[in-house]
Amino acid sequence: MEREAYVTAAGWTMLRFGAYLIIRHPDLVAARVRTTLRHDPTRSSAGQPRTVSPTRWNSFRSE
Repeated sequence: MEREAYVTAAGWTMLRFGAYLIIRHPDLVAARVRTTLRHDPTRSSAGQPRTVSPTRWNSFRSE
């Protein structure tokens, strides 16, 4: 949860899905991801997401 708090504080949105939903209802998972991406105010007008540099990603993984 500490990593999630760090990522969220950095402005990212975390989506969590249970195994049952992913396995039995992948269409619902995909719909939720699409909806979230469409309504994400941090995406550019061209629809490009923010990126994380490898250095920053490694700092998430090492915590």
